[in-house]
Amino acid sequence: LHPDDVDIVKKYFQTLLQAEIHSPLEWRLSSKSGQYLACDFSSTVLLERGQIISILCFARDVTQRKRAEEKYQLLLESAPDGIVLVNDKGEITLINNQTEVLFGYTRNELLGKPIEILLPLRFRSKHQTHRKSYHTNSLVRPMGTGLELYGLRKDGTEFPISLTTSAVLDEKGSPYALVGITRDISEQKLAE
Repeated sequence: LHPDDVDIVKKYFQTLLQAEIHSPLEWRLSSKSGQYLACDFSSTVLLERGQIISILCFARDVTQRKRAEEKYQLLLESAPDGIVLVNDKGEITLINNQTEVLFGYTRNELLGKPIEILLPLRFRSKHQTHRKSYHTNSLVRPMGTGLELYGLRKDGTEFPISLTTSAVLDEKGSPYALVGITRDISEQKLAE
């Protein structure tokens, strides 16, 4: 075990022995080479006549997945545009740092909120209708071609945006979320 995980593991086994809880946990385990691997760890208590006779433990190396998640997070956070993921109910489930900068909200203020919070009032009702229909006809495309689109900051100010949307598909190819990539085009509009 990684030294930082020892106390967590001791508590896990104490709880397991008392309540037979089988909840999975992630620990870092040392490999033969001495490198620590991120592992999903789960266990089952084996009983005989109501007495615990052993604990069967399963560890799955998830190091590559963790590294991929970290790279994904770095890519997401370093993007120059605001990125927002919205579920099929229209709720914001993920944003990047640039979205916080563009709109003036913190991550916690946006997660779970309807995407329409980022739109001026005059666009909200139409947007809900467009968003719902987009799930049935989901293509990567710029939004509002030929229209002027605006975002709404937390402080109530509006700013012109370009917006590209795409569906996020599940393993069956059905859309389950939408990703929107937003860019502040205020400088471009001033130049025009």
